[in-house]
Amino acid sequence: RLVLILVDPGTKAVVARRVESPLVPPQTIAIGLEDILQGRQLYGSYLLIGITDKDGEIFRVTPGEVYGRLPTPVPLGTERIRLVLDQPFRGGLFNRRD
Repeated sequence: RLVLILVDPGTKAVVARRVESPLVPPQTIAIGLEDILQGRQLYGSYLLIGITDKDGEIFRVTPGEVYGRLPTPVPLGTERIRLVLDQPFRGGLFNRRD
């Protein structure tokens, strides 16, 4: 499965999360209003992170999981973004063991 995560670039807080399963890449996936974490109001730009998840524990590293992140925040409402998962997943939101 694939987990898409929107992160506030200032606070590093996860503000939205979308889990897509099964994953058959390449695939077009939308992250939208239904994926916003409870109590959040979103505006502005956010970091987009993608992680494959084989065992149901998003931030626990399992061999074979991969990671990708856009280098800069993306404004909400952007219609199409290409996110490439091209790194082995090492853990944490920013692909390092936190």
